[in-house]
Amino acid sequence: GTTPDPASFAKQVQRYETMWVPFMKKHATTGARGDVCLCPPPDVHFAWIAHMLNPKAYEKDTQRVFGRVIDHNVADIEGKEKKTRPLWEAMFGPGSWGADHVPTKTEDRGAPLASCDLAAACKRQSGFWYQLSLPHHTEPAFLKESFARYRKFLLLTKTEPKLFSVPTYDIDLVWHCHQLHPLLYASETRRLLGTMLGHDDSVDDRSEGSKLINGWDATQAAWKAAYGESYAREGAMHRGQHPTEVFRAPPADTDIRTLQPQAAGCCGLFSVKNMTCTLDIWRGSRSELVFGVEGTAEWLSALTVRCTGFTGTGTPTLDVVDDDDGSLYARVQQHTPGH
Repeated sequence: GTTPDPASFAKQVQRYETMWVPFMKKHATTGARGDVCLCPPPDVHFAWIAHMLNPKAYEKDTQRVFGRVIDHNVADIEGKEKKTRPLWEAMFGPGSWGADHVPTKTEDRGAPLASCDLAAACKRQSGFWYQLSLPHHTEPAFLKESFARYRKFLLLTKTEPKLFSVPTYDIDLVWHCHQLHPLLYASETRRLLGTMLGHDDSVDDRSEGSKLINGWDATQAAWKAAYGESYAREGAMHRGQHPTEVFRAPPADTDIRTLQPQAAGCCGLFSVKNMTCTLDIWRGSRSELVFGVEGTAEWLSALTVRCTGFTGTGTPTLDVVDDDDGSLYARVQQHTPGH
């Protein structure tokens, strides 16, 4: 797929601020449990989720605007949408449920609800869901282990309060789900840790020596010391940024373009320039990486391969793979895997 247009994130936030906020002021009950019976259109719901994933800001913002924390849970979203839609369209007019509709007039609400950059948060969440768009993240056995690892992650945070803990994606998925129950999350993390656990997904610089990479290294070491096991997990590691385009036989002198590894368990970047593909492996443990590179067999076969960032021996090779649907893909193999 392609990365959503940044303007769409701004529009989601606009609808969240100008429609969902006055809607909740009118329809949410004063009892906290009544909040969870309503659910806005999917685009507005996405902005609401992004707001909740900054739990400290969300608590402060909703208390300021509503006088209390607006609760949420993930149960029966479809049923809640069916209940909410007639009320929504009665307030904003027919067709207002659709993502293209923005009201021309809204009440004067003063300062916006969100004190954080919600459009940027929506963009980051789009990238997060790309990381999870693999079938094993819905498998009960995989999720059961993810829940267990999240509990260990919370305990590690308790015993290492100064550690900038960096979650793997299976742990982060459960962490996100926990935050989507704001009252429960605040209560349980305060009881366990003495304070509500914050969540900062704006730290996304993956260059060597960055806060994120240093935190990752420290978290791995602390996990190993506490539990005697490896922190990294197959299928739960970063798999590259959201692909932004499909390659279709670019010319030999093409500028640098990036393609992302589809193999789980590897952090890497694949780029092509002047018919040389470079694979930079940062935290990979797989010996074979498959890339969704569409192009002619002649073009793909002509690429020269260069790999960096691993300590294994052997010359990496690139093979052209004919997929079942007739598409051609590039497959890079590092015959002796590194770190």
